[in-house]
Amino acid sequence: MTPPPKQIKMSLTVPQEDFVFSEAKHPGMVAGYGCVAGRTRIWTEHGLMRIADIDRPMRVLSWNEKDQRFQLSLSGGSFPKGRERLIRVEGPFGGFYGASHHRILCEDRTYQALEDCPKAFVACPNTFGARVEDCRALQSLNNLHCNRQLAEWLGRYADMAREYGQQFLAGFHPDSNVRYGGRVTYYDLQVLDTNNYVCEAGFIHHNSGKSHAAVVRIAIRALQYPNLSFGFVEPTFDLIRLIAYPRFMNLFDDWGVTYKLNRADNIITVENGAQIIFRSADTPDRLVGFEVADAVIDEADTLRPEQAADVWSKMLGRCRQKKPDNTPNTLAAVSTPEGFGWMYEAFGKTLRPGYELIRAPTSSNPYLPDGYVEQLEATYSTSQLAAYLDGQFVNLNSGSVYPGYDRRLNHTNTVEQPGEPLHIGMDFNVTNMSAIVHVVRDNQPRAVNELVKVFDTPEMIRIIQERYRGHRIFVYPDASGSARKTNNASISDHALLRAAGFVVCVNTRNPAVKDRVLSMNKSLENREYLINVDRCPMLAESLEKQAYNKSGEPDKGAGFDHTNDAASYFVVYRYPIQSNRPRLALVVGI
Repeated sequence: MTPPPKQIKMSLTVPQEDFVFSEAKHPGMVAGYGCVAGRTRIWTEHGLMRIADIDRPMRVLSWNEKDQRFQLSLSGGSFPKGRERLIRVEGPFGGFYGASHHRILCEDRTYQALEDCPKAFVACPNTFGARVEDCRALQSLNNLHCNRQLAEWLGRYADMAREYGQQFLAGFHPDSNVRYGGRVTYYDLQVLDTNNYVCEAGFIHHNSGKSHAAVVRIAIRALQYPNLSFGFVEPTFDLIRLIAYPRFMNLFDDWGVTYKLNRADNIITVENGAQIIFRSADTPDRLVGFEVADAVIDEADTLRPEQAADVWSKMLGRCRQKKPDNTPNTLAAVSTPEGFGWMYEAFGKTLRPGYELIRAPTSSNPYLPDGYVEQLEATYSTSQLAAYLDGQFVNLNSGSVYPGYDRRLNHTNTVEQPGEPLHIGMDFNVTNMSAIVHVVRDNQPRAVNELVKVFDTPEMIRIIQERYRGHRIFVYPDASGSARKTNNASISDHALLRAAGFVVCVNTRNPAVKDRVLSMNKSLENREYLINVDRCPMLAESLEKQAYNKSGEPDKGAGFDHTNDAASYFVVYRYPIQSNRPRLALVVGI
């Protein structure tokens, strides 16, 4: 690849640099969500304000790394971005809750992630109120980043982002004091110039900068390859005007590169004749009639999965301009991972040849907030709860039912051996039965196969008998099967299983749903319950995607409950949450 021009000076984080200079045909970058809990107060031109209350454009106190001084920089307002187990950070003048992948400025003038627990923060020994007044007096109202036009752009973006954020946080109060399952709503804040802001205790927060990396990647390529074209796709035309244009213009201004913006054609032409073509993803059918050498799709996961797939396919067809050094055309994507959407299917589930996933960056050992569900506090240790990586694909709908599951960490290649006893969790549903086949090795459960979409109990029995001849079969069914019938006969499902020679292991009634979920999560997070993903693809997907509904119960409308229920009937029976109460169980059919 042609090296970037010598006059270009960049300060990039490691993941940003990995993405900008990735030579993969299809690099994808995902970053964690916003920074801090909504109640965290930060310094603004109006004094201290809760980040959740900054709902309009205003200047906030930030740190200028180039000049090594504090200044007021324009922000468009904050917006909710998700829910996280936030880390509690203490410093010389107080503390705050922050997402662990985000960074704060330390006394050695380097930014360090909260996950690394840095101790020596940059914090002013005096009150920051004086700093705000000093900055207000010195800041020119004619500053490029404080003019009315840009304030309007950023304000409109913040309004859109708040509306979008509230959509996927529906049912949750925006005040981060309101917790759900131990998680809090947290907020992001766009800050121009410095990409950081100062919280009440003096800590300087720095954002992850995935969108900045996307802009730098395309800008550098435009300077490397004169007279070629490059694509930059935003979810909507509004975001092109409000965000993309200013970012490219500011970058070129900093680099001393001359350019011309043609708003009618949505093109920036750089001094060497290269063009950056901006397009909107909201109408994929219009992504025709132009060719580019390389392109980036920004915030890909804000699109519907099928829409994102269509945009990706269309842009693949656009990336076909020949480069003078014969390097391949590239199409990249960046996004916060909005649950198990298109980014997960393209970059997270199975990484295909030519695809590269870059996370920005990982987090570990998340803090267990006050008010976490009492039963979970009694069951899990802090180390057991430290299971997530920021920038990971997590369920955002209403909280994941099984956050302890990790497709990589909970994988096994185990298969059943001839004559080995099999333990089958079973869920009864008319025309849609599910069963998960397990083996137990050293008292550790291993899911080795799944039977899904089976018509009824007689059909399930036939499949098990044909497939697993010579095995002793233990079945752990839904307790309601003692009276329930998934077939037209007068015999109950449990009676059919016993008549087939299976050992039926069941309590007199089903355990509470929360007990099943707790037992399953404990086994998953301890990495005791492992799954052969190649043979149990539906179980793996369902554990990742099942969410809580608005009533706080595991959702049963999306079809991800059947295999999860089947597996958890087995787990809660064999590996229940220990308590001081005696456990009563009925084993029949032996």
